[in-house]
Amino acid sequence: MLRTLAVTLSLTLSAAAHGQPLDCPKATTTFDMLACNKRDRLQGQAELDTTLASVRALTEFSHAKLDAAQKAWVQLADKECTWQSSDVEGGTLENVNYGGCRVRLLRARLAELRGFLEQAQPAK
Repeated sequence: MLRTLAVTLSLTLSAAAHGQPLDCPKATTTFDMLACNKRDRLQGQAELDTTLASVRALTEFSHAKLDAAQKAWVQLADKECTWQSSDVEGGTLENVNYGGCRVRLLRARLAELRGFLEQAQPAK
């Protein structure tokens, strides 16, 4: 109950709750940090979906294997970020650390797939 009250109070004190634009590099409240992680993760996921579609369109080999690799990557990212945020498990920063980790790993996965696309592009 007290935890819920504390979270509710932090929500009302955040910039996002007051309709102000998020300044993610300067985010100081848990709510703002979570909002920034969510924004970055949604944007990254949209980019990942587009990139995966490009990989599928460009490659002739097994799409099922690509899908299996992507599913395994999602599971790995979840386990990695759960571990990385375990030092603050149960605290308000657990979700912030987890979300930040997922954004970092998502960006790394995007870079990996974009590198694959660059190598797989036919020479012009």
